[in-house]
Amino acid sequence: MPWLIAAASAQIALGLYLTVIDHVDLFPWNDLTGITLRERLLRLGLNSMPHFLFAWAFLRGLRPVLLAAMLFYIIALAMHIDFWWRPYLVGATERQRSRYERRYLRTRKILPPIKDHPVPDAQHVVAGALATMALALTIAGALSAL
Repeated sequence: MPWLIAAASAQIALGLYLTVIDHVDLFPWNDLTGITLRERLLRLGLNSMPHFLFAWAFLRGLRPVLLAAMLFYIIALAMHIDFWWRPYLVGATERQRSRYERRYLRTRKILPPIKDHPVPDAQHVVAGALATMALALTIAGALSAL
């Protein structure tokens, strides 16, 4: 049971963080310029709500959801790595560079640049760290309950 509580806590922390950076203007930490209400609601549904739902399921000990949560966090972290870390380490495609420049050029960076590669902004470095923690604790929690 302690691993399920730890996993739920990490999932809630990630969900809260994503909710804040997607909906509260903290420029230069984030840049919500031009984000429509429709996009904000979509972000709430896709970026934040799954974490809260998984946390609820973990606290209830709903076993069928535990494996789905593991798969969700593996896919989410893989997408995060593909969007932020691959372009930073090996270079970006024109499409990635265009999206990056449109949304994240003005946000705070804490990592050093590599050549002309897009640098992950601080908000997404933190999101990646929280997602990694959520994945590790989700796996530990799911395995302890199965």
